[in-house]
Amino acid sequence: MTAPASRRRLLGASLAVLAMGRAASAAARPLLPAVTRIRLGDDMSRTRVVLESDMPLQEVSAEVVDGLVLDLSFGAVAKVEMTGAGRGLVSQWDFDSDPKGFRDRPRLRLALSGPAEIKARFSLPPTEGAPGYRYVIDLVASRKSPRPLIVIDAGHGGHDTGALGFSHREKDLTLAAALVLAAGLRQSGAYRVVLTREDDTFVALSDRLVIAQAAQPDLFLSLHADSSPNCNVCGASAYTLSDSGTARAARGVSRRASFLRTAAPRQDDNDVDAMLVDLGQRFARNCSARFAAGLLDRLGAVGPLVARSHREAGFMVLLSPQIPSVLLEMGFMTNRLDEDRLADPRRIAQMATAARLAVDDYFAAPRDFASRDVAIVRSR
Repeated sequence: MTAPASRRRLLGASLAVLAMGRAASAAARPLLPAVTRIRLGDDMSRTRVVLESDMPLQEVSAEVVDGLVLDLSFGAVAKVEMTGAGRGLVSQWDFDSDPKGFRDRPRLRLALSGPAEIKARFSLPPTEGAPGYRYVIDLVASRKSPRPLIVIDAGHGGHDTGALGFSHREKDLTLAAALVLAAGLRQSGAYRVVLTREDDTFVALSDRLVIAQAAQPDLFLSLHADSSPNCNVCGASAYTLSDSGTARAARGVSRRASFLRTAAPRQDDNDVDAMLVDLGQRFARNCSARFAAGLLDRLGAVGPLVARSHREAGFMVLLSPQIPSVLLEMGFMTNRLDEDRLADPRRIAQMATAARLAVDDYFAAPRDFASRDVAIVRSR
């Protein structure tokens, strides 16, 4: 046998062994189920969610978070990404298999239109009329009294870094603080919490208002870190809506600005609607000022405050009519001591505890909800 022929035979044998190895590896690799469709049905008192798949789904966990989001995790599943409008108790849903690797399991998230709880969960095999596998979740309206809802807004994110410190970025520090504060509020069991962002993603300012308007919270808190050309300036401050910001919000409502759409007045009686919007704004400004004062008192016990720490501005995140809103500047990125404090998990935990106590103080105080409720009902 010639040398070339021997080499060809050896190469052929090697390729055959490699092909057999690949076939064996493919045979050993488990087939993963794929969610092919999600269906919703029923009404506002009971809603059924059905996940259709080509193989049985294995649920790992299912829980309603803060009465607002149904969060279900599944065992291994083929990559599927879907999202859609809801129905009944579900206002919107999304399912993905975590292609970015942020979670260890695929997850279905159902944004709830009101307090709800899981009544039943079960699997169904294929039938003559339904050839696929089905996983069913039945939701019912909850009779529990809703706890106060708080929206926490971590400033900046994604390509918007915010202020730059000596070794940190504002967007990272605001997110870390928001997550710690949200965890503390949830663990108290007294509040429901919505975050405008939970990771390093960019959320436009108008979208942050859309999130707040859709949730209709009892309180909106935006977290930021300040900067100054004077590196000696340090300490926290809190902003509430200024007179110019109030006028800007009113103009936006009258123009039916998309980010203020839930507060848009009706067309049948503009004078009455304008009066109700004004009542809602007065209520929100009074409550915002009350919360800002309490927040600064609590924060002053654990860290420095700037001079004249309660300030007013027309920041967009403060424009939501009828929603008490405060923007907190936790410190200065341009001051080394402030930056170190905001990057220290222990100090952030102290600030988060102070903020949570301020929230407790705010909701423990007697308040008149009438003006806000009238304005909201009218605007819908």
